[in-house]
Amino acid sequence: MKCSNFSHASAQCPITSIVARYLHLHQSIHLFIHSFILQEEYVRPTGRYQPMDRFMVTVSKGEDPYDPGISIAAYKGDYYVSEVSERGPFYSTAIDKGDKILSLNGKKSRDIESVENAMHLIDSKQKTTVFVMRPDPNMDKGYKWLMAKFP
Repeated sequence: MKCSNFSHASAQCPITSIVARYLHLHQSIHLFIHSFILQEEYVRPTGRYQPMDRFMVTVSKGEDPYDPGISIAAYKGDYYVSEVSERGPFYSTAIDKGDKILSLNGKKSRDIESVENAMHLIDSKQKTTVFVMRPDPNMDKGYKWLMAKFP
C-alpha cells in the first residue's frame, strides 16, 4: 500500500496510521513488562515446608568465601539457624531463621561440640550440606528461645 496522495506525516495515511498503532501498542507492552519486572521482588522458597518437615540443602561457597551467609545459635545442645544473610548462598534455599540443624556435612548435631565447631564445619568445605527440621513454633522451646533472643 502506497500513500501517493497522502503525506507520510499525515494521520490519514493508512500506512502511517498502522505504524503509529503498532508503535503505540509496542510501547505500551514494553512499559507494562518493564514495570512488572521492576516491581517483582525475589521471594524466598521458605514457605514450602511445614512444621516438623525435614529437608536437606547443599550449597557451594558464595562470592565471599569467609562469609557463609548463615549464623547459628545453640540452645541446650541443639543448634538453630539464627540468621540467613541476603548476600550468602543459603538465601536462595528453603533454610530459614529458626530451622533446627540435625546435621552439618554428615556430622550429627549432637556430635558438634560448639557453635564455633559448627561454623568451622561450614567454613572448611567448598560445599556445605545441612539437614534441618522446620520446628513447630508452639512446641519447640529452642525455637521460642531463638526468636526471643534474635528478633
